[in-house]
Amino acid sequence: MVQGEHLGALWRAALAASGDRRVAEAVTTAVLCAAGPEPTAAGLVRKAVLAAVRQAPAPAFAAMRDGQREAVALARIAGCPVGEVATTLGVGDRAARRLLTAGLRSMRRRPPASGRRTPRPALGCGSAAS
Repeated sequence: MVQGEHLGALWRAALAASGDRRVAEAVTTAVLCAAGPEPTAAGLVRKAVLAAVRQAPAPAFAAMRDGQREAVALARIAGCPVGEVATTLGVGDRAARRLLTAGLRSMRRRPPASGRRTPRPALGCGSAAS
């Protein structure tokens, strides 16, 4: 396949990983320029996701540690199963699973919102429901 055919997929993956159009453009250009003569779309997307999330991670990935961020981005954006995540990162399957689990758990740990979500009803107005 011609590398230009992968342009849209690469750019979308890099944008999802970084959340920044300029980073996505730079990563897409770099990955395409460094690609071999017959690259696969999946391989190029994996490279673009890793480059973008390493350069400027999107807010969803920013709270994660590096390995967790890379593993979750590969799984969620590039659609890699655990085995591909492990191979791409150069770790074993168990380590890849641990990185994915820890990364996803870190996304759930958001600090509680300050203050009450719903204001209390004013005195003398009965209940908040009508």
